[in-house]
Amino acid sequence: MKRYANDFLEPEQSLQVQSLDVGDVDFSDCDGTHEALAAAAQSKVPGLHLDKVGLARSVIDSIRHSTGLDEALHIMDANFRALFRELNRRQRQAIREITSEKTRDKIKRLKRSFLLDHPASATRAGCDATP
Repeated sequence: MKRYANDFLEPEQSLQVQSLDVGDVDFSDCDGTHEALAAAAQSKVPGLHLDKVGLARSVIDSIRHSTGLDEALHIMDANFRALFRELNRRQRQAIREITSEKTRDKIKRLKRSFLLDHPASATRAGCDATP
């Protein structure tokens, strides 16, 4: 939080947020770390918005520039790899679904167009695709 406060907040707000202690962060009734940290920071600076991306960058910078945190760095690296693997899987699935929907929509559109062109019936000569 201290690095985030230095990087993103006004000096007065930064000093208030930096006065946070580990005991000030309460994880009960919170959905995650970001929500708990945001609540703790808002107890010092009411109305403060804790940016998720900025916080994540600050955490990564803190770990990267700290000594003796090699194990934490490896754990974080493994967690991010798993996260990005899952995000990529979901993105590929979403792209497949969109492509499938586009194909279905095109078939429906062509079928509707064909039925408008041939409302009663169609002959083989009229439907033959070969020249």
